[in-house]
Amino acid sequence: MTSFKNLRSDARKNIVGKEERVSTFQDAKTIIKNLQRAEYESRSFSKKLKPIFICDSKLKICKKVWYVLRKYFEYDAEPPSKQTAKTLQRYIVDRKGDCKHYATASVGILLQCGVPAWFTYIRQIPNDKTKGHIYCSALVNGQVVVIDPCRKVFNSEAKYIYKKNIAPLNKS
Repeated sequence: MTSFKNLRSDARKNIVGKEERVSTFQDAKTIIKNLQRAEYESRSFSKKLKPIFICDSKLKICKKVWYVLRKYFEYDAEPPSKQTAKTLQRYIVDRKGDCKHYATASVGILLQCGVPAWFTYIRQIPNDKTKGHIYCSALVNGQVVVIDPCRKVFNSEAKYIYKKNIAPLNKS
């Protein structure tokens, strides 16, 4: 079975795309576009993670992704002056990131495990289009499941005033 230690070593050797500055100040549309691209560019590497996360149910896979990201990856908020999109390889090497990086990793891993997943962007502050939060949502047994390692409880969603679901890139 593949281990995280081996994958981190592999990621170090094959770092491509790395960390890319999205914009000087947050622009949700640009950030989301770059997260979609980072997830897409990470798909071949995401396949290597599948054996670590595969379980006997899609809900258990979602819980495991949430747990592993929450436990083994440090939350490190990026300032508005340095918003980045990271490939999964870069994220595994860094072992830290913010909601954008958790979401990119979650969507990529879940898709490779056969769980329909997408990005969910929310705004929590009225009249402030510059600050938002993004996480992964998945469809399990006809129900939407929230995978947000920023939250202390699995499948819990932060309060919001605006919400938009964003599909991953659909390229073959």
